[in-house]
Amino acid sequence: MSDLENLFQMGEKSGLSGETLLSFIREREEAERKERAYEREERNREREFKKLEMEREIEMERLRSGSQRGDSRTTSESGTKAKLPKLPNFDDKRDSMDAYLKRFERFAESAGWKKECWGANLSALLQGRALDVYSRLTVARLMIIRNLRMPC
Repeated sequence: MSDLENLFQMGEKSGLSGETLLSFIREREEAERKERAYEREERNREREFKKLEMEREIEMERLRSGSQRGDSRTTSESGTKAKLPKLPNFDDKRDSMDAYLKRFERFAESAGWKKECWGANLSALLQGRALDVYSRLTVARLMIIRNLRMPC
């Protein structure tokens, strides 16, 4: 028996008919669609996180092997020349700022970035209210990422 038939029978058992039954079925189908979309989004986030972890591990291994060969570049020198961080953008509707900043800090430390560069790299990942807060900070305060944790 299909989901539509199940919904139809559930609605009839509840005493619904006509337009109210159709409305009930549409609402339930919409709720199921939203649930599937949310689950798909969660799986995508998890996949993205695993991908970032793997990239970080590969980068760490590359740095370790480079230092074993007597590579003249230091971690911090190579870190300042890094492209934009390969992290998902911060979304203030679903992400915790503290958790996101901890993950960002771990990424920045493992990439060997100088702390003075963290604010500029972080700004590329912010959106929404977090970006508004960031844009209101003075240049001196932007150099210290901990200021972004302060409440407005």
